[in-house]
Amino acid sequence: MPNDLKDEEEIIDHWRKGRRFNVRNTRDWMDLIVKTVAVGAMVVTSTVFAARTLAPDWANMPKTLAQLSVEVSALRQQIETQAPQLIEYKGSIITAYPVVAQGNDITLTSVQRLNVGCSTNINVRFFDHSDNTIVERHSYILTDVKTPVSRQFAPYSFRVFIPSDLAPGTYSYLPEIIPVDCGIYRPIIAPMSFPFEVTQR
Repeated sequence: MPNDLKDEEEIIDHWRKGRRFNVRNTRDWMDLIVKTVAVGAMVVTSTVFAARTLAPDWANMPKTLAQLSVEVSALRQQIETQAPQLIEYKGSIITAYPVVAQGNDITLTSVQRLNVGCSTNINVRFFDHSDNTIVERHSYILTDVKTPVSRQFAPYSFRVFIPSDLAPGTYSYLPEIIPVDCGIYRPIIAPMSFPFEVTQR
């Protein structure tokens, strides 16, 4: 074989071997790792820089999950505070008679405006003026209560049953109005009624 052809084949073979990365020892492995980490760091840095440049608001995102949780809670509280009310009241609920016997009904009147015609459940509760507590064991639920929608505030009278085992004393009616399948409308506490006396029958 001519020398010049042999030399040419050796050059080509050397060039092919040079294009392949041949890990021969620990030093080559360390060199590969260092280069890989360096390239990865450059990619991450470039991505962060591009994101901050193209979307500046990204820089203001919460840095931790704890901060994000606080901001979500504050937003939820703001939404709940500004949410429309199913029913609005003016003044306190008025009692028709100041005295009622156990096991009887008491007539009450409120000045109210119902903004949406949703059905409601009413948690009937009695506030005991003697110890400033709600008598939970005598609370009960009225289901599927419907009242007329009104654009203006207007008087609305209704009757509430006094449990036969409610101890004699001075009480006020303090209901919780609970909307049923009514979208954004949330439960509300009505104004406390004027006090009334419950007597033994």
